[in-house]
Amino acid sequence: MQHLCIKYRNQKHNSATSILEQTFIDIPAGTEEEKRVYSEIVDDYIRDHDWLKLMSYIHHKQTTRLMHSMHVSYLCFLHAFRKGWDYVSAAIGGLLHDFCLFNKGDYQIRHILDIWCFWHAKQALQTSENKYQLNHITENMIRAHMFPSAVTLPKYKETWLIV
Repeated sequence: MQHLCIKYRNQKHNSATSILEQTFIDIPAGTEEEKRVYSEIVDDYIRDHDWLKLMSYIHHKQTTRLMHSMHVSYLCFLHAFRKGWDYVSAAIGGLLHDFCLFNKGDYQIRHILDIWCFWHAKQALQTSENKYQLNHITENMIRAHMFPSAVTLPKYKETWLIV
């Protein structure tokens, strides 16, 4: 699994096109129509300079936080799109659920509630709200994505895609 991390860190994903292409290679499940719709939804987000910083952070020891977020986003989108649910909110919630601009290894734990699984969802929501206008489904997806480890309950069917 370490090879994925090396692959992503060594690649220059400096364009939205290359990020999308890699996502579609990694998850070859979507139709051309689904890929087109998904690309239109996430295009502005994946061009954002701050969001692109997620490429700098290792995630789950095998990938970057950016590619992890792309994978989660695309899978949430595919499920919601195929079920007729709010696929726009599902895609954005998946994209922003780990939008934390720091290395979790550098974070100091001072209290049990400072542990990553409890704390980072709040940080991701705060970072996301400072940059984007979010709807109630996307907010709940970000806040509750660590359920049941985190205390926020999933309120919407789209949220259950990410927990």
